[in-house]
Amino acid sequence: MNSGSQYYIPNLELRKKINEVSNNNLSICYQCSSCTGICPLNMLFRFNPREIIRWGQIGIELPEMESLWKCTACGACEFVCPKNVKITEVIKAYRSQMMESGKDVPPSIARTLEAFFTQGNPFNLRAKDRLDWTKDFGENVPIAKEGTDVLYFVGCTASYDPRSQGIAKALAKIFNHTQINWGLIGNDEKECGNCVNFMGEYDLSDFHKEENLISLKKIKPSIIVTTSPHSFNFIKNHYNLPESTKVYHYTQILDIFIKEGTLQFKDGAQEQKITFHDPCFLGRHNKVYDEPRRVLESVPGVELVEMKNNRELSICCGGGSGNAWRETEVGERLSIPRLEEAMDTGASVLTTSCYFCLQMFEDAVKVTNNDEKIKIKDIAEIVSEAI
Repeated sequence: MNSGSQYYIPNLELRKKINEVSNNNLSICYQCSSCTGICPLNMLFRFNPREIIRWGQIGIELPEMESLWKCTACGACEFVCPKNVKITEVIKAYRSQMMESGKDVPPSIARTLEAFFTQGNPFNLRAKDRLDWTKDFGENVPIAKEGTDVLYFVGCTASYDPRSQGIAKALAKIFNHTQINWGLIGNDEKECGNCVNFMGEYDLSDFHKEENLISLKKIKPSIIVTTSPHSFNFIKNHYNLPESTKVYHYTQILDIFIKEGTLQFKDGAQEQKITFHDPCFLGRHNKVYDEPRRVLESVPGVELVEMKNNRELSICCGGGSGNAWRETEVGERLSIPRLEEAMDTGASVLTTSCYFCLQMFEDAVKVTNNDEKIKIKDIAEIVSEAI
């Protein structure tokens, strides 16, 4: 053995914990490498999900811990896995065990988790300011009470981030236009649990979930509508709500409104060529592909054109699993090759239905100096402008 060789001693307890926390997904993998072949991060730098799983199977801490945090949980690996291994569960479990054992995490991730812990949001802003976006923008934004039919779960980013507040305002306008009985949780709304869960902080995720469930049990809505696909994913799949409570991403409820005729558009719309980016947690994780497209195609003047990689093959924006807050080198940003693919369609607008995607793509157009060539909008904004 060369003098520069490294030796790693298997930690059987680590292997056992990762396998248990990931619901025994380690034992299923037979190392075919399909996950590594499709992982979009490999367009930009070496990233090897198969290797991460192998280290877990052996029970060894990853030699380069930073790689744990680069995974965006986009689900492309799970889409092609022949053994249906939940690879993101393994990576989450690894993150959890590394934090539990006191290993360092990237400073930006540590700051974000601390903000979630102290304020219930990633921006370290006061919980009592969560509703500031509702002030002075010309629409009534009611607080939900028992008997409210539709509970609008705004999410942290749409509540606090000035750019993403535009999505929440657009949806408030749309809800008022349809004259439904709707409302918000208000300042008691906490982070949905999804982002913290995918960052490996299971206990904090459970705490936020339980806090939100207290509010939901008081309101007893028949429908919950989310801004974010990440909130949609976690509330729909992990909140154990009554069967009578329906959970929709906002594009799904807009699709219903259009079919029912309660959402109608004004005449004289300007023609615009638009391409749509499928958010990972709406598409691959929850198989919602048609509703956003039907909504866009219903808007007068819109010509929808598809990118080469769409639906199940959509390339991640790079913002999931905590990466919206991780400091990322320009050369490692997935949003840039995805933006280039959007521009290849000849569209004047790249639209999406996730505020993380919106942030990632607006950053991409700025760093590539393309902000005059293509605009980034959320579907809610496009619909709101057309009513």
